[in-house]
Amino acid sequence: SSLFGEIRHASWGDNSAYIHENGILAGTDFSIWHLMFAGAVGVGQSQYQAPTSFGITPAVQSYSSFIYEAQAMYQLNIISGMMTLGVGVNYIGESNSIAPINGWGGVAALNIGL
Repeated sequence: SSLFGEIRHASWGDNSAYIHENGILAGTDFSIWHLMFAGAVGVGQSQYQAPTSFGITPAVQSYSSFIYEAQAMYQLNIISGMMTLGVGVNYIGESNSIAPINGWGGVAALNIGL
């Protein structure tokens, strides 16, 4: 098992409706039989712009969030002990009072260890 830090930046939408978020997470992971499991928690800052409706553009809202993340990945050694390829699933959640977000996604990684 190991400890890790993660800097998160995400941006969805366009100039008229969007969510921009930045955060810092800390977590741990462990591997067993080519499966890696990880979890992390952290804090973030977001800006939310709701879509324009009937010609009225709502004000931008800024808020802080509690962020949590879980991941499961199958890892395949390309060069034993040096390069690993992984594919899996990721769950991310953001708890706040304005625009809570959570959902599943696919994840792929190429790890190069020196």
